[in-house]
Amino acid sequence: MKIKNGKIQIKNYDLQYWVLQGVILFLGIITIYSFTKLGLTVEKHNPIFDSHYYRVGQMFESFLRFNINFKKYFSTMITSFLSTFGLAFLSTILGLLIGGILALFSARNLSNKWLSDIIRGSSAAVRAVPTFLIVLLCISIYGMTGTSAVIGMTFHSTVFFVKVLGETFEEVEEGTLEGIKASGGSWLNLIHAVVIPSSINKIVAWSAFRLEINFGVAVIMGPFAAVKNSLGSDLKKAVSTYNFTEIFFTIGVIFITMYVLQYLADRLKRKAKID
Repeated sequence: MKIKNGKIQIKNYDLQYWVLQGVILFLGIITIYSFTKLGLTVEKHNPIFDSHYYRVGQMFESFLRFNINFKKYFSTMITSFLSTFGLAFLSTILGLLIGGILALFSARNLSNKWLSDIIRGSSAAVRAVPTFLIVLLCISIYGMTGTSAVIGMTFHSTVFFVKVLGETFEEVEEGTLEGIKASGGSWLNLIHAVVIPSSINKIVAWSAFRLEINFGVAVIMGPFAAVKNSLGSDLKKAVSTYNFTEIFFTIGVIFITMYVLQYLADRLKRKAKID
């Protein structure tokens, strides 16, 4: 903010401002020009909208008919839910165990600087790779099985915990650690008596947060990695057969589960005072 001719100048029209405006203008022109070259046309009549399944009203009507065997559906739904949740839970627990151990060595107040840098750099490189690419690599080794999904999700869970738990462990008061060292305590004594007890609330909060993420990924992994008896596979099957009742119920189960997991994760994060 500058004062010019007795007036307060709110905006600072410097070189950075004009460069930003130029970039925005350039991107706007390119976007408009691209749309003119796409050759998009809107037909006055498209036969696809005459189909029964593509009418919104007919879709909801089909849903309200409840043309579904509820006894068989809920039996299958429970199995699929447990399978999907188990996939998310297993990858979260494995990631927590492996990532928690690596996080202890990545924390600069608990490990050597060179070892900490190696672990942090390696985990950052793995985090840059999408989960699906890791799963594709595992599929080439283990085939289209749940094992590929578990390994791929565990990889990302591990590097996630390396980052967040490493930063959590570094927040432990240095004076407390020095006191244990001065009294002759070993490195394991530091971990057992100070680090874990002082960080347990944040560990639980981050675990719940990661479980929420992994559940969403596990749903997608059903059709992606051909995981049988999962919510994702059931949803794909319902869509392919135009069973709107089953589609809505399956989406509802996914939505409610995600909402509950997010609510618990937020409560635990607030309790642990995590931003």
